Amino acid sequence: MQISQITQNFEKLAKNWKQQQEAYDEKFRQIERKGMVDPLTEEKIKKLNDALDYQKNKISELETAFNRPEISTKNSDENYYQDKTSLESYLKKGIDGNYFSEKKSLSSDGSFLLDNTTSKNIIKTIESNSIMRQLASVEKISTHALEIIKDNDNQDAGWVESKTAKWVGETDDRPETQISKLDRQVINAHEIYAQPKITQKLIDDAKIDIVKWIIEKISSSFAKVESYAFINGRGNTEPQGILRANNNSNKQSFTLPQKDFLADDIIKLYYSLPAQYAARGSFLMHRNMLQIIRSFKCPTTGHYIWSPGLTLGSPDTLLGAPVYESPDMPLPADNATVIAFADFKEAYKIVDRANINIIRDPFTHKPFIKFYATKRIGGDIVNSNAISFISFGDEN
Repeated sequence: MQISQITQNFEKLAKNWKQQQEAYDEKFRQIERKGMVDPLTEEKIKKLNDALDYQKNKISELETAFNRPEISTKNSDENYYQDKTSLESYLKKGIDGNYFSEKKSLSSDGSFLLDNTTSKNIIKTIESNSIMRQLASVEKISTHALEIIKDNDNQDAGWVESKTAKWVGETDDRPETQISKLDRQVINAHEIYAQPKITQKLIDDAKIDIVKWIIEKISSSFAKVESYAFINGRGNTEPQGILRANNNSNKQSFTLPQKDFLADDIIKLYYSLPAQYAARGSFLMHRNMLQIIRSFKCPTTGHYIWSPGLTLGSPDTLLGAPVYESPDMPLPADNATVIAFADFKEAYKIVDRANINIIRDPFTHKPFIKFYATKRIGGDIVNSNAISFISFGDEN
């Protein structure tokens, strides 16, 4: 992929955004003059919105391709070569494969435990397709759960008077400080599975790299399911999503009728976070929600509060903060939480159990060979002070 191709797409995006700003300005002038908008202007804005989304999607695809880790199954390391050979033999022939002499790769249930390099390839590919993995903090574990000890003193960092620590002079008395209120939070790692299938004929095809194929299939399946759960998961047999973690009593949420939604509400949401979190904050919403916001202007400066990222790797911004789209966020509608603003690395933690297992199943879906892959993943809000929401509905 040539850099010039990316540059051309950014130039088109900048041109589209300028045309859309002009169309919005004309719409506002018509409302001021006539109290209504010309249907042709509305149609023009819709077409420009669609063109802008098309251009943004094209750039996103180019950036994803540019940043996607290369899945290489060629490695000069002797240990990896043996691991890859064992995995390839298992995928093609099962435990009776000619090269499958390393029985240490087998779990007690007969599944094949992927080596570290292959597991890392899968995780890196998932990360490149997961907004939440890019934004949140991720911790690897070797057990079924992560236990966190939380200080519920409700004292945010900064130059403030603290109940648990104080400044003193060299010879001053040192009165007792209050003991922090500690709480324990457990984030369970839940099992996720994928079952890609392929015919034996294709497996035996020398042109198909079966190891690369299984990495791509597992990564794609896992990324889609876990991305939804990190936002909407209910926490019983899946991660607790950011929209479902209602046990956090400090969680900020502003509810208002959709018809009354204005730029002021975005500004209110931004300033609802403590300064240290807002400085690292990002917005997350569905693309349809973002289309509505593109027409908003700051009431004091008159400038549009949204602007596209016009260089490689730079995100779109809203009030100067990065804004990201996710198809798993709700569409704009009543009784929907439509926008999240958070310092996601502080607010949400994803836990990954290291092991990925595969079971080869040539029996249950002939003539296909199924590969049953499992992994354990968890997630939950760990700091509700670092995340705020806007919901549509009856004003609270």
